[in-house]
Amino acid sequence: MKRLSKVAILAAVGLLLSSRAFAGNVDTYGIGAKATSLGGAYAAWADDPFALYYNPAGLAQINKPEVTLGFENVKPFLTVNSMSVEPLGVYPTPNPNSPIGVSPGGTSFGSFTDNSATMTIPNFGIALPVSKKLTLGFGVYVPYGLSISFTNSPLNPLSYDSYKSWYYREVFAFGAGYKITDNLFVGATINIGTTQSGVQRYAFGVPLATAQESAQTGLPLTSNAAVKTNLADDHNFSWNLGVMYKPTDWLTLGATYRSMTHTHLTGTAQVQYTNPLTASILNQQLSASTYVDAPDQFQLGVNIKPSDKLRFEVDWLWTRWSVVGGYTVNFSQPLFGLKSSEYFPRNWSDTNTIKFGIEYKPIEMLALRGGFYYDPTPIPSSTFDAQWPDANKYVFTGGVGLNFKHWKIDTDVFYSTTAGNRNVTNSQNLNAAYAIPGILPQQSTDINAKAHIWGYGLNVTYVF
Repeated sequence: MKRLSKVAILAAVGLLLSSRAFAGNVDTYGIGAKATSLGGAYAAWADDPFALYYNPAGLAQINKPEVTLGFENVKPFLTVNSMSVEPLGVYPTPNPNSPIGVSPGGTSFGSFTDNSATMTIPNFGIALPVSKKLTLGFGVYVPYGLSISFTNSPLNPLSYDSYKSWYYREVFAFGAGYKITDNLFVGATINIGTTQSGVQRYAFGVPLATAQESAQTGLPLTSNAAVKTNLADDHNFSWNLGVMYKPTDWLTLGATYRSMTHTHLTGTAQVQYTNPLTASILNQQLSASTYVDAPDQFQLGVNIKPSDKLRFEVDWLWTRWSVVGGYTVNFSQPLFGLKSSEYFPRNWSDTNTIKFGIEYKPIEMLALRGGFYYDPTPIPSSTFDAQWPDANKYVFTGGVGLNFKHWKIDTDVFYSTTAGNRNVTNSQNLNAAYAIPGILPQQSTDINAKAHIWGYGLNVTYVF
């Protein structure tokens, strides 16, 4: 009873510290420092409370109650090497002091970077054996997300697509692992989630008046307007199923399926005109909603332990990003008085990722870990934009684990870098960002960009 009271107290502390969380990109860089340091190659390893995510069958390996609390810090660095808009010859807000070169028949923009903040992602987990065969688990974590910011200014060319965007899902996970035999385990997790999403951008040249109306009223023909959407789904669900098989002491096989998540996002859309002549009469506050599905995944792992000091794993991860074909944002009143909805094409592609992780223990209390994987982007050039600025990436991971009588301390560090520069020509979304309905057809855009992301994390675990 005393032991369970300690678990309950630590669970309450963990819930308070894990109340809000943000992730780094449209990825899971890792949940828990140990799995992150191994590059996420964990489906056949999964011997801590975050087996809830990686493979709930792994909970059955845990034979003593344990509580873990930690965080992951993520800092993205995105650089646009060059961008051009053709045949737009005049930039929407000319400024002689801005570093913009205007070429005949088009506009070219020099290099600029994002100003995204460092994001802190807390995590919390409990594993509680209730018999020799059954172990229960509970956790709070962020399976995926994105938060990207660029300069909030009409002089920033990407701001007409997005100068700030975020999308993340935080879950409360409940699961169990069960030993069918000494070498065959199964498990399941139920995830109750909340999803937050938003985009802030400028609408380029919203039509305000005809030439005749402009002459009569003094209103300009067009004006720029900031559009800010903030949407949420407070109750969504998903589930994970896992199986783990240990035919010998040196070999473990693991498989996990994570279900799709259906979200109905609702909230507000604000329209704020930049021209003071029109702001007082044309600013809008609208209700907005959309449906966005998060993909299901299948992960298969092979874990080999040739000696007590050395262990490594190779995983295959398949993600069905093709469920994100596009989404429509509906408004309670016509946006700008022109359209009752906006459609954003995505046409994302399924991805296959091979992950590798290794651990070496020179002494019993010390574990040295490393990992690597190549992460292909699901986002095609035809629908690339600043809201989801993803690219093919190389990800390198490492970390250290310390084991004491009742305490475990795990650390991780990771570095992700794009596989060269990404060049995108004529993205549907970027082209449409420079259109003025009825006045200026959509333009032809070209962008060349690169990125890298640093992250580090820590988990402290108490074993009862």
